[in-house]
Amino acid sequence: MSHRSSLAVIFAAAFAGGIAFAADTGGYLPAEPDAVATVGAPPADGTAEMARDRKLFDQTRKLKDTPRWTLATSDVSKKPADIAKDFSCAVGAELTPDNAPHLIALIGKMQKDASGVSNPAKDKYRRDRPYVGNDAPICEARDAEKPHESYPSGHTTMIWTVGLMMAHMDPDRSEQILARTRVYGESRVVCGVHWMSDVDAGRKAGSIAYQALSLDPAFQSDEDAAKQDITAARANGVKPDAARCKVEAAAAKHPLD
Repeated sequence: MSHRSSLAVIFAAAFAGGIAFAADTGGYLPAEPDAVATVGAPPADGTAEMARDRKLFDQTRKLKDTPRWTLATSDVSKKPADIAKDFSCAVGAELTPDNAPHLIALIGKMQKDASGVSNPAKDKYRRDRPYVGNDAPICEARDAEKPHESYPSGHTTMIWTVGLMMAHMDPDRSEQILARTRVYGESRVVCGVHWMSDVDAGRKAGSIAYQALSLDPAFQSDEDAAKQDITAARANGVKPDAARCKVEAAAAKHPLD
């Protein structure tokens, strides 16, 4: 299935059940779409979906100390400047605070909306993270994340919201952008801090967040300014690090599932 076809499926799933709205979190939206009904409950023990989750968790423990593990560790950061940099290879220019200030500010503000979408579901389902109750290696400190807020993945909700925005701003590079977006979400599984179904649910939640944001006039204006950052950076900026791009490309060619 192509990235564009996958995107259409995700949007269809995200909106199949309608959208409820939660409280304002200080982002662009006066009220955040609530993803609880859309993502549904996480897989139960004994189901094929839970078996898939456990299999992928076990398989990805073998990636420790590989370049993919290093990339996943780097992908932990949600700092807006780091998120912009994560898309440098995908857009073909190194994105920095100097050449992409509007983009970085936009990411920082829309992150609040993404959190507002995913947090009600996290609070409702209180799912244990994969590392709870075992000593399997993970790429973060065990006290870095709340252990019972695994579903949906907040990182994935955020990056999918940002990735859809980036693909909209830069349609000629949308395939590369969405591939990097998927890799970032899968990094949460590689890290051992999310189940794959958490990531799947995060993609749905991110689709809801971006759909709502795309209708907001203030967001649209800031998105236009951020698009100009990317255009100028590609014309005048520094090329992204080739070694990092190689690792990202390898990850994109080998999806987890």
